[in-house]
Amino acid sequence: MGVKDFYRWLEHAGYVPDTEEFVYSSSRLIVDTKSLMYRFGYGVAIDKTTEEFCNTVAALIQDFFEQFEHVTFVNDGQIDNSHPKFLTSLQRSQQLEQSRKRAHDMSAQLAQELLENGTNQDEKLERLDKLERAARGVSFEKSKMILKILEHAHPNFQCVQCDAEADDYILLHHNEYDYVISEDSDFIVGGVNKLLRGIGTKKQGIYKIQDILQKLQLTLLQLQEIASIAGNDYTMKGIENMGLAKAYPLIQKYGSCQTMLFKWTPKERGRAVVSPLFFERFNLSMNVYQKTTDVIYLHEPIKLHIQDDDDDEKKAKKTPLEQPIQEFYSIFKKQKKIN
Repeated sequence: MGVKDFYRWLEHAGYVPDTEEFVYSSSRLIVDTKSLMYRFGYGVAIDKTTEEFCNTVAALIQDFFEQFEHVTFVNDGQIDNSHPKFLTSLQRSQQLEQSRKRAHDMSAQLAQELLENGTNQDEKLERLDKLERAARGVSFEKSKMILKILEHAHPNFQCVQCDAEADDYILLHHNEYDYVISEDSDFIVGGVNKLLRGIGTKKQGIYKIQDILQKLQLTLLQLQEIASIAGNDYTMKGIENMGLAKAYPLIQKYGSCQTMLFKWTPKERGRAVVSPLFFERFNLSMNVYQKTTDVIYLHEPIKLHIQDDDDDEKKAKKTPLEQPIQEFYSIFKKQKKIN
């Protein structure tokens, strides 16, 4: 998942992933395995048993990666309500359950129609099959079985079963590898050097963080703030009614979220809604990206200063803030190290 509409936003900003770089068989790969399980699992027939399903998915993944000399497969664990992604995980489970209910309801309706008129329902049967395969998903138990099969499938494969999210492990260890294999944009925002997206498809491309930052004219910290404002797996909706396209020029103008919240004009704020929960979730998000747990990046202001639209630059400089901007991100002290 990751940041909503992130890849589309990058495309609109003019960034083009590298499609020419050759990935050698000697390349060291670390794989976000769950996304591949979903991808290959979708193509497995719905009537397969759990064992057949897991063996088929594992065989497809093995065929894909056995040409490489070093591959580490990382699998998600189970997360509890203390994890930053708990709400997102809960939301996905609810969506999957809704998909299953829709598939069940459609199946019952189709059976009734066939019983009543016996007409050709090939199109509906195809739709039902797709819906059932999508709703099946890959449970935690199935993902562990698939990982276990992969662990013994090839001598070049290493497998890591995480206690919680695979993201945590990959963000900590990505520098030991040449490429991260995933669809999750949070890895790009987290600063991985090269993310290989859409491997083996027409959309395959390598996203390079340094090229992205240069194209956007941002620091890594600013990109992480934009993602947190726009909404990701940690901040959910972020600042409501403010996606990437709106957050980007404001961070370019003000430099940081903290300064933006103090200085943005009513016109710039528009319909944006800053929920009280946003500040806590923003800090959670930034700590995950920066791999820290004790830094406060954003303090909730007692009263936000809103600059009038017609203030000229000189007047704006003289306008006192309702609260001194002395609670800037402590991470700014580390800015040179990050960049």
